[in-house]
Amino acid sequence: MRFATSPAVNVPDRSGRHTRFFLLLLLCLWLLPARVVFATDVSHSLGRELDDSISVRTGQRVLLRAHTLSFLDYAAGVPEMRLRLLAEMGIDALFMVALPSEADPWLESRRISDLPGVVYAQPDQLFETVPQRTAWNWKPSYNMDGFDLPASVGLNGAWKVTRGHGSTVALIDDGFDLRSPEFSSLNGAAGFTTSDAFRGERLHGTRVAGVLFARHDGQRPEGVSPEARLMAVGLPSGWTSDLVSALDRASLADVVAISWVVARAARPVKDLIEYHQRHGRSGRGTLFVVSAGNSTDSDFPEGLAGLARVVPVFATDHELRPLYVDPEIDEPLCAPGMLDTVSTLADRDTEKLGGSSAAVPVVAGVLALMLSSAPELSGEQAARLLRATARLVSRGADASCLLVNADAAVSAARLAVALSFEQRTTHP
Repeated sequence: MRFATSPAVNVPDRSGRHTRFFLLLLLCLWLLPARVVFATDVSHSLGRELDDSISVRTGQRVLLRAHTLSFLDYAAGVPEMRLRLLAEMGIDALFMVALPSEADPWLESRRISDLPGVVYAQPDQLFETVPQRTAWNWKPSYNMDGFDLPASVGLNGAWKVTRGHGSTVALIDDGFDLRSPEFSSLNGAAGFTTSDAFRGERLHGTRVAGVLFARHDGQRPEGVSPEARLMAVGLPSGWTSDLVSALDRASLADVVAISWVVARAARPVKDLIEYHQRHGRSGRGTLFVVSAGNSTDSDFPEGLAGLARVVPVFATDHELRPLYVDPEIDEPLCAPGMLDTVSTLADRDTEKLGGSSAAVPVVAGVLALMLSSAPELSGEQAARLLRATARLVSRGADASCLLVNADAAVSAARLAVALSFEQRTTHP
């Protein structure tokens, strides 16, 4: 948390050591409660830009993590509290409290943090990126007609083993229109439906889904994992509360794909992702594949791509040169961008999807193929094998990343499970 510079304090000379110590102690005690009470990682300034590329808005809602039984026991005696459960995390849960329009969300967060069972409380916030113009010092190359995605990332070999049957991929995006014939063989996850309210809109989510799930009929596009199940999770806004709700729904999947940049991950988002990385998939761990952006304009160390154990993804051009790679990310994965996908426009059947928006579903699809062929793998094992089987590609000395290889990754996943089974049976 950032604090304003404290006013200067006039302290006597060396004879006043005790006075200086007393004043310093008072200052520390004044600062400490604010840091402990809020237990948050955001600026205390409402609406102030966090840096040159991110601004923050604060809503009339408080998000909190609490020990469920203790907090609900207290809340049962406060009927006027407008409380909503956002996500369960074992014995804890994330809640949202709606505030009156005149309430100060920061003061209310301070008050709520002292309630029984509450671990921390913070205002609901929306982190928005400030548009900036990217200054490219090189020109990406795209072969719009001749590029062969399956050949570039080893899909043909992987498809001989599996096309994703039995695995589930959740997409969190702006919306989905799945009425295209390209989705005719799509396996929807139980309980997830798609609204027709999006008719005619050019939805990002539809095009992302096309990269993963377009049917195989001998014509482009052909989905990376067309036989996997889809959880289509629409995100109404970028508010932290909406993202937490979307992540909670998506966490039932094996792989969660977020093909857009989340510039700042608030503490409830971090906690929920970490929980499902440990406990999702019946304890094997859910995989979260996220966009790491396409340029220095999307270099956000506090964003989703900077979280531990997520799978951040960068994009390459059709010559397999990275568009951009954040040097702070170890062993960055990448996949091609500017891909054929399903169109929602009336005058065409296909569209292009570029950058990490396209690369993320490619990587998520490869992970779905791996888990389809080797469902016993933990999320951490799958991510490690995906990196170990990828090949290094670079753009001179400027950037390098690990290009996924689906054929090698699926083979490694099957071998790892077979070896594990042999060790268990040979040495029970």
